[in-house]
Amino acid sequence: MCECSCGMRLGIWNQQAFSRNIPDDIKVVTTQQSTGCEYFLKSFGVMSTAYVLIESFSSPKFTWETMNDPVMGGKSYSQFSIKDDVGIFDGEVVDVPFLKAPGFITMRGNGDYPDVSYCNSLQLRLRTSEQYSGYRISFGNRHIHGNRHAYGYKADFHAPVGDEMMTVTIPFRDFTARWDEATGDPIVTCQENPDYCPDKETLKNMKTLSIWGEGVCGVVHLEVESISASDCDYSALNTLTNGSSSVSPKKFSDVASYLVTFAFIVLVLITIISFVKKKFEKEKDYIPIKGCTSGLTSV
Repeated sequence: MCECSCGMRLGIWNQQAFSRNIPDDIKVVTTQQSTGCEYFLKSFGVMSTAYVLIESFSSPKFTWETMNDPVMGGKSYSQFSIKDDVGIFDGEVVDVPFLKAPGFITMRGNGDYPDVSYCNSLQLRLRTSEQYSGYRISFGNRHIHGNRHAYGYKADFHAPVGDEMMTVTIPFRDFTARWDEATGDPIVTCQENPDYCPDKETLKNMKTLSIWGEGVCGVVHLEVESISASDCDYSALNTLTNGSSSVSPKKFSDVASYLVTFAFIVLVLITIISFVKKKFEKEKDYIPIKGCTSGLTSV
């Protein structure tokens, strides 16, 4: 929640106050960098940035399962459960015997994912009680020349140890399709070669998303509250559709202008009516008095 200079407090935008045509997974929020009120006046409460909720473990959309390196002869293990509205990923990464190198564990959710092609980052709400430096996250199924078993886009992330839920943001520019399938480390980054950056087609529907413990031996304990796409440019959408209806962000701005004008006219009319009413009441209470000379005769 941010405090606006004009005295209004703005938080998460309630889409029902404006239209029922906005998809449920799009949440428009205020930003600490904005003045708040400028955005409010420009777009009637619809801020220029938003986040798209991908998964909330209080009401999960996807079925999450684990997959570990025993599929390639490893000894790592993991399990996934949901408790108290939190997804809990537990396990341990150990060396794969014949490789003599750390293996991997994953929690993975497959399905139809919301369109996040107008967003710039992934955002995790999580906490951990174990220090571990091998966390990674991946999405999509893109397979490029040079990769054998590596599919999709992958990036590292750091999960700070603590008792409180924290927000971890991973920009899409940190993901690459060219990563080492043995260690999970990037071979060629998105910055080094834009061809390996997440493509729009994948961002429109990731189809699969995984959180990994990979390439580093150690105990994994990760509690995940939600996964979202963040830093989304809501104004970049040409239309937001729900069924056969569509709503353009510009329409909200037009509605705002009309309503502000209408409110001003109503205020002026109320002021005029109040003034006329008071004047009429004063005239009604006035009693004429005869002049002093009205009853006198001339001499």
